[in-house]
Amino acid sequence: MGWSITDAGKLEDAALRLRLELAQRIGIGKGMTVIMWVAAKADSLFP
Repeated sequence: MGWSITDAGKLEDAALRLRLELAQRIGIGKGMTVIMWVAAKADSLFP
C-alpha cells in the first residue's frame, strides 16, 4: 500500500487550508493570507 498522487494532493490542500485558518485566527490580514497561500502553493508545485 502506498500514497497516490490524489491522496498526497488532498493532504497538501488540507494542510494549506489549516494554515490559512490559523493565519486568519491570529489576525493576519486577508491580503497577506492570500500571499501566504500562493507562496505555499508555489512551493508545493516547484519543490
